Amino acid sequence: MNWLFAALAGIGFVEILMRVQFFATLGRFQHILARVPAILRSERISDHWKEKVLPRYALMMLRTTGRVAVSLLAAFAPFALLAGIAHLIGVAFLDFSMSWAGLIFITVVALAYAKLRPAGGSSDYGAGAQLLHRLALGSRAVAEVSMDIDQKLYPVDRERVAQAPHVFVAGLARAGTTILMRQLHATGAFRSLTYRDMPFVLAPNLWARLSGGARQQMAAQERAHGDGILVDFDSPEALEEVFWRVQCGESYIHADRLTPMQVPSDIRAAFQGYVASILRAAEGKRYLSKNNNNILRLPEIAAAFPQAVLLIPFRDPLTHARSLMRQHRDFLVRDAEDPFARQYMTWLAHHEFGADHRPFVFTEAPPEGDPASDLDYWLRLWRATYEALLRTAPDAAVFVCYETLCDDTETVWPKLCARLDLPEAAPAETLRRPDRPAAEPDETELLQACRALYGDLRARAI
Repeated sequence: MNWLFAALAGIGFVEILMRVQFFATLGRFQHILARVPAILRSERISDHWKEKVLPRYALMMLRTTGRVAVSLLAAFAPFALLAGIAHLIGVAFLDFSMSWAGLIFITVVALAYAKLRPAGGSSDYGAGAQLLHRLALGSRAVAEVSMDIDQKLYPVDRERVAQAPHVFVAGLARAGTTILMRQLHATGAFRSLTYRDMPFVLAPNLWARLSGGARQQMAAQERAHGDGILVDFDSPEALEEVFWRVQCGESYIHADRLTPMQVPSDIRAAFQGYVASILRAAEGKRYLSKNNNNILRLPEIAAAFPQAVLLIPFRDPLTHARSLMRQHRDFLVRDAEDPFARQYMTWLAHHEFGADHRPFVFTEAPPEGDPASDLDYWLRLWRATYEALLRTAPDAAVFVCYETLCDDTETVWPKLCARLDLPEAAPAETLRRPDRPAAEPDETELLQACRALYGDLRARAI
């Protein structure tokens, strides 16, 4: 455990220095320091002007020195935090970090991470970033301790937050859940988890304090799904599932499937506290979640947040199944080329596609067939999922037909805003169906059943 804590401390030290732009600040200080003797020696600058400009340079030096000192103090915060955690669990990390072995190991890790860390603006995960994610997400103990420390350092009003009208978007992947969540997030009424909260996603306030001295920027890039949706550090994303995986993953994540779950009262209260922590620095905002795995626990979400609205998007079954199949094939290729990408999705418990695909299974065995190539596999998955949602969705659930939302935005969007108690305004982005024409398959009994279910869903939709 000492080696793990030492690696985290070294990475945290470098990461904070990078994020607060320590080296740029140090460079400015050196520049000012070099300018002062040059001004004093210059014969082209009058004594009168020197008397005016030198106090300004002295003030600049004082401010820059203060920033350097504060940056160094912030960079040593991970050591103090980890020493406190180690003390709580009975690990002598402080003694180890002061030993020659500890100091050498921390130095090597810090130097290696500084060299391997991708530059700000890159969306690729270098070896250093992979190590940080592996420690923060791959270690259940680190994830649990980070959440405990965050909630002790930053207390919240859990009961008040539990009564607020939050919004949870959940459905089968490729149903329009992301675009719907982005449209709602653009209203400014909500706080969601974003990529800026990674990788210590369970400690949003602590991580913001440790890493937020400077707001890294990243040019918007198309996400891995290849669907034209651009993301950057401030893009909302489905990251809350880490909470459920860490707290009770063994109850619903199985080797070949994900199954519905019942949430114990203490875990439900912990989730309320987690949402309250996310909202702590977002005064007056409501929580907005997009997490497809929540379809496994919609009644539990409704019980935890009785004023919340649950949005369940759905699409035409044939186009939806084709989209799922195409995405799965693309992710299989990506996972073969980038093993870390597969591990990353597993840490987030996102098993919709790729080499670690695990379907939602509500009452029966997993759908038959090869998910990589069999369209019927994805149709059966679509049918089983939405039959279960029609049967089990609580009263707070609102079904949203993606085709209707795109084709009749002027009617559906205002109704949706009214249901969510939002000011009526046009969507931030144009909503349109993907332009992917395809030949109609043979009219099978399975496809007919899916289309009948689609009609039932449309009848219930807003």
